[in-house]
Amino acid sequence: MYFIFYDLNLTGSLGMLIIIMLIGSVGFILVGTFLAALTSNLRANEALLPVILFPLLMPVLLAAIEATSAVFTGLTLDQYLPWIKLILVYDLVFLIMPFLLFDYLMEVD
Repeated sequence: MYFIFYDLNLTGSLGMLIIIMLIGSVGFILVGTFLAALTSNLRANEALLPVILFPLLMPVLLAAIEATSAVFTGLTLDQYLPWIKLILVYDLVFLIMPFLLFDYLMEVD
């Protein structure tokens, strides 16, 4: 619907838009799962999780917005590749970090 209302032509870049959405979604999932496990044993975890989650999601969110807007405006891959790399590195960090901190996360008092 968005493409119809705003008359966007994404014939050549639809694949890149899907890739950006996928790696951005993976970033949201990894950060959210890690922080949910981190705050699961706390008393006020329902209140604390959003407070911690929002600032840590900002790099993924901003990079995905910048990359998506670059695709919509028709920029070349070289111009928005740094944003995609930022999302991928952030995903990689939050994929490896829970494995390194697993013993601490699952520690029961």
